[in-house]
Amino acid sequence: MSDPSFNNKKNTGFPENLMNRDNRDSLNLAMLAHFLGMLCLLAPPFNIICPLVIWLFKRNDDPYIEFHAREALNFQITLAIAGFVFSILAFLFIGFILMGFLALFALIFGIRASLKASRNEFYQYPFTLRFVK
Repeated sequence: MSDPSFNNKKNTGFPENLMNRDNRDSLNLAMLAHFLGMLCLLAPPFNIICPLVIWLFKRNDDPYIEFHAREALNFQITLAIAGFVFSILAFLFIGFILMGFLALFALIFGIRASLKASRNEFYQYPFTLRFVK
């Protein structure tokens, strides 16, 4: 006999009370934290400021928004550090190639995180340093 608590959802490791969200505003703001960080990559330091503002204003109000804004902020800080290192390596001409890969990496994972947040799913970026906890 199967376990009645099994509900055909994969085990995400996140609390169930955060998984069932009906508030569309929370989902949109969580998605916006990822999307604005990705969009503002063209205008640093706004790629860090946008998720930081969302995290600062909503971290005590909604744990779902807090999680996604924190993830977006950590990812943008990691991208800024990598971009700085790759710009130094640009003098060796390998930095230009690495910066192209970094931009593609940011675009792919930023879109993926935005979509996951809008679908009421938790997403953690790969290869991200967790500065904000």
